[in-house]
Amino acid sequence: MFALQVAAVTDKDRLSQSLNQIKASASSLFQGEFVANVETINMSGMTYYRLKLRAYQNQANAAADCDKLKQRKINCIVSHYTQQPLK
Repeated sequence: MFALQVAAVTDKDRLSQSLNQIKASASSLFQGEFVANVETINMSGMTYYRLKLRAYQNQANAAADCDKLKQRKINCIVSHYTQQPLK
């Protein structure tokens, strides 16, 4: 499964802020309920929190939605799906 990674921050509190900004900028892409997950990783002694949206069965659909986000000036990469809901 795949997801759209739209943020990577070192302060976990910024994830909700990032999510709200994306919803405001691309509300037409996020009508109804959607999945928002967080992946925690450690790199070079730093902890990063990656905000990942939605769940896709195939990479092509994820890439198409990522392109739509980029058209709205929202950085995005297609990544693997992580099931850890953002709270």
